[in-house]
Amino acid sequence: MREEGRKMLTGELDLNRLNDRFRRVDRFILDILSVRLASGGLSDYVAENKRKSSPDGIFNKRRQEKEDDRIDNMKTWAKAIGMDPNFAASLMYQIISESCRAQDEIMIRKYREKQNTVNEENKEDVYAYQRQELIKLVSKVAAVYDKEYAKGFFGTKVYNEYEKEILDEVMDGLSDRKLAIDLGCATGIISFEIAPQFKEVIGYDISPEMIEIAESKISDSFSHVEFVNIDIEDGLNLPDNSVSLAVMNMGTASDIRNIEGVIKEL
Repeated sequence: MREEGRKMLTGELDLNRLNDRFRRVDRFILDILSVRLASGGLSDYVAENKRKSSPDGIFNKRRQEKEDDRIDNMKTWAKAIGMDPNFAASLMYQIISESCRAQDEIMIRKYREKQNTVNEENKEDVYAYQRQELIKLVSKVAAVYDKEYAKGFFGTKVYNEYEKEILDEVMDGLSDRKLAIDLGCATGIISFEIAPQFKEVIGYDISPEMIEIAESKISDSFSHVEFVNIDIEDGLNLPDNSVSLAVMNMGTASDIRNIEGVIKEL
């Protein structure tokens, strides 16, 4: 029945008429997505319900099991109608990401209304506030970072695979393997990954909670790995020409104001 309907709809259409049909279908897709994502859509209702159930108005946007179910459903439905299930999964992931962004906007707006103490005209005040919020954020997520963030996100999994491939290529051509440094090491995932190939590894992070967890994972076989709690913008205090490899991954550079200075020091 579906196949007959398709023939009836498209069999006699020339390119001009097809273009008009595409335009109308594209607009229809957008109208459907607006129910899910636009202002006043379902994402807003979800955010509002989460906010009401959170004493300070700050809530966790993600519901991992529900999101995984939605992605799996999309793959199943796509396969049933002859579409690429991977395309359907990536589309649903984009929709979920945009929904989280929309919820972010609501949460941040409510938070600013509640506690707007930053002079946004003063760049130093804004930077100090952002740095303070970053440290608060990572202290909250440190305990579940390995499970929920580093492995929980579809996009992060793909990105980690890409990073590992690039890192392996770099290390294959590396003759000097005395010291590797991991900038923004978090819980030491990359530090431990590369440790077997270097005489010494040092991981640096601005979060004491992240460093504490990283240190708790040091075993006898990783006795040459060390973790240091510093802001890398303040300098690393290492001798010139002492580092064999420097790694800065997972978007760490986006949290550094003076990235040019850090790169120059490297």
